[in-house]
Amino acid sequence: MQFYLETPLFIVFYVSLFLPVTFFLLTIYYMKKNEFYTKVNCWFCNTSSSVLYKDRNSFECIHCTQYNGFKEDGSYNKVIKAQHDISGTKFTSQKTEYYENGLCTYCNNNQQLKIYQLAKFTPINEDNYDIEVEHFRKQLEKAYKLCKKCDQTLKTTLNRKHSWLFGNRLKDLKRRGFAYLNQAKVSKQVNESIFLKFLRVSLIISAAYIVCNILHIRIVYPQININKYLPQVFSPYKSIILDYYNEITNHWTALSTEIYNLNSYFNNYIKINISRLTVVSFISFIFDLILSFGKKIPLIWKIYCSISWIIMSTTLAITFSHMYGTYISFLQVSSLLIFIYIFFMK
Repeated sequence: MQFYLETPLFIVFYVSLFLPVTFFLLTIYYMKKNEFYTKVNCWFCNTSSSVLYKDRNSFECIHCTQYNGFKEDGSYNKVIKAQHDISGTKFTSQKTEYYENGLCTYCNNNQQLKIYQLAKFTPINEDNYDIEVEHFRKQLEKAYKLCKKCDQTLKTTLNRKHSWLFGNRLKDLKRRGFAYLNQAKVSKQVNESIFLKFLRVSLIISAAYIVCNILHIRIVYPQININKYLPQVFSPYKSIILDYYNEITNHWTALSTEIYNLNSYFNNYIKINISRLTVVSFISFIFDLILSFGKKIPLIWKIYCSISWIIMSTTLAITFSHMYGTYISFLQVSSLLIFIYIFFMK
């Protein structure tokens, strides 16, 4: 028994055995304390936000501060005090104001007569109503012309309206100019969103690649001659890329030699092994950290994902004996399944 407790591999076995149970218990505790968040859409401003699942039909929008909670008949599911509180309402009497259109009494009477005649107009043929009423309107315009003074007043008022509309048009162009200046900020947000999506896709591909290798699932890729499809413009850079590749291969060989010498100091149960899976898991761990900082998610999910990738990187960097290979594979697959579960829950 003392030998088992002193053996680190047996400790790893216990960790792989109780990791799913610990994750399940912590998830239940978190659900009981904070519950799950769900996305809701405001009925008033049509903006989405996250609220507790139990408050999905009784929440105040963080954008417009309107209460969203309705019954099946469309009425509110609780009494809104602000709708019935009249303490802050001030009642004022509105004075009746009389506006003059600038026309004389004679022209005003003529305009009223013209409107009255148009309202009583009856066409000879209903199918030609638009043509007949337009002809009748022109006849009334000739019969009820404005006097010279009122006609000048009308032209002045129209010119003033046109000037006001032109000024508003200039203001609108000015606002559009500022909108164009703000396009840089919008494009920056779009680029950040694309970068975060790239990280998410990369993490899913990395997790699938590691799981396939752990479970010994081989994927046969078709052999494609890249030189055949590579544009001629990239041909001068081929030698540069090959030089970098050879340099990385040489450094990798030197690192493997150092690791081999280091393994001579360990027993036969544990060996250090830096493979492609180790590099992929370490890069995925970095991507997950960046994604956690770039997206607002609960802290408990960040901790779960970080622990999953740390366990994955550590177990892939160490080669264990065949006696404990099954337990280590179980630990690795459990960590990745936990990560994938949390990844889609986020």
